[in-house]
Amino acid sequence: MPVSTSLPRHQLMHNFMDFLERLTLGRKLRYGMGALLGIVLLLSTHAIYSTHKQAGQLRDMYTQTLLGLSVTKEAHIHLMEVGRDLRQMLLARNASERADARRALDHSRLELQRNMNDSN
Repeated sequence: MPVSTSLPRHQLMHNFMDFLERLTLGRKLRYGMGALLGIVLLLSTHAIYSTHKQAGQLRDMYTQTLLGLSVTKEAHIHLMEVGRDLRQMLLARNASERADARRALDHSRLELQRNMNDSN
């Protein structure tokens, strides 16, 4: 069993208090101000780090929101194209117009599907 050479806790505190009592008022004030400045420095460093981290998270969230809005807008445009091409196909007067409208409809549906797949 190793022998501990350290002093008991109450003895350490007593020695520390004796040390503080022997200090002059000027030194006590300097040590107190130094400790206070150290605490302020730690807190300000933590605040700057937290602010930087939050700014990054907000930037990421903003980017994701804009991307989502862009994808939604593109899907809306492609959906309108599908509707337009479907109407053109129904209003076609002959088979060639209907075939052209059908190709346009298939193309619009493909673009809509591609847009939906790219968003995932």
